[in-house]
Amino acid sequence: MTAHDFSVNDIAVVVAFKNEASFLKACVDTLIEASDKRAELIFVNDASSDNFASILSPYSDKITLLHSDGCGPGKARNIAWRQTERRYIAFLDADCRVEARWFDHLVEQLSGQPSDVSSVGGIQLPYQGAGRSELFYAALLNVLGFVSDYLHQVTNSGYVLHNPTCNVIYDKRALIDAQGFDENLWPCEDLELDIRLSRMGWKAMFSSQIVVEHKKPETFLALMKMMRRYGFGHSKLWKKHGFCQKIHVLPILLVSILFIAMVSSFVSYIYLLIIGFVGLLLLIVILVGRSRSLVRGTLYLPYTIGILFAWHLGFFTGLISSQKIAKQNG
Repeated sequence: MTAHDFSVNDIAVVVAFKNEASFLKACVDTLIEASDKRAELIFVNDASSDNFASILSPYSDKITLLHSDGCGPGKARNIAWRQTERRYIAFLDADCRVEARWFDHLVEQLSGQPSDVSSVGGIQLPYQGAGRSELFYAALLNVLGFVSDYLHQVTNSGYVLHNPTCNVIYDKRALIDAQGFDENLWPCEDLELDIRLSRMGWKAMFSSQIVVEHKKPETFLALMKMMRRYGFGHSKLWKKHGFCQKIHVLPILLVSILFIAMVSSFVSYIYLLIIGFVGLLLLIVILVGRSRSLVRGTLYLPYTIGILFAWHLGFFTGLISSQKIAKQNG
């Protein structure tokens, strides 16, 4: 089996964005500095209504600007990777900033790997100088990351099921093989791609050497909206592929608990209180164990309950809704 062999000159970076003008300059600047004119930089405007044009116009000789019709990042990314001749496609979110050796680490971590490795992704850190609330929510998401494939810990380098498109590089052959992203899905369109690739025999890898800074929610409301969108996306994923993620046990568990609670309430409300107490205690134990702190674990409890509520609201809404793509701000 041959191994991956390429350089930064073989890479095209694709950044799909919609109404993210406030992040674009930092994203472009870090990419240009790290690339040093070696990689192709492709930005895809997905029907933005903000002042993105005035921000990107000074970079017209350094980046390629494409346009999509507002149908979501899946279609926007497909437009970009299909028009480039580069053999390797890196994906990045517009609210990300890459570190100085990001491109070199992409090459180092994928080069030499077997040819059936479709992609290598890396870690997401909060912005340098991020506020206290943003750091808090970033830490909370890391604690809860064990139920999904969205976040990986530094110690998890190796084979994984999925790397999110905020920090990943793909062999273009894999994208061609899978016919790209599902354009009728968002969010989870990147997860869905990796699920299909895995079932086709491709493998994904993760390396803690590949680092980006990624914007995290600054308010609890923003976090709730994000989790509601993820729940919505996972419902569509479940409809298409069935039970395919650890997090998909949560709706089954919730329905089971509600059923047991309903039956118990007919016998005695004491049983209902016991079920609620045991559930909260179990959740606290998990949070304390994951955070390795009694104080932080207990502090995370109300936020985790809110996250679970928002995710399930999105999930069950998606199950009964014919809408395929979540609203960006809802």
